Amino acid sequence: MGLVLRQLRECACLTQRQLAELARYDRAWLGRAERDGYLLPEQQAAALDALFDTQGLPRQCRPAAYRM
Repeated sequence: MGLVLRQLRECACLTQRQLAELARYDRAWLGRAERDGYLLPEQQAAALDALFDTQGLPRQCRPAAYRM
């Protein structure tokens, strides 16, 4: 899950700080999520999906991350 989030952010040429501002989330939270230290809640995954327009990719990764 974290790798997907990082790749989406980097492909968009955004820093963690820039993404945090766009998504209105804490930068530290994004750092934890990228290091797989934090499972994205459903509504945060949906918000990032809308921001990146990824047709549900962050939400699809949640069940796989939860099983780990």
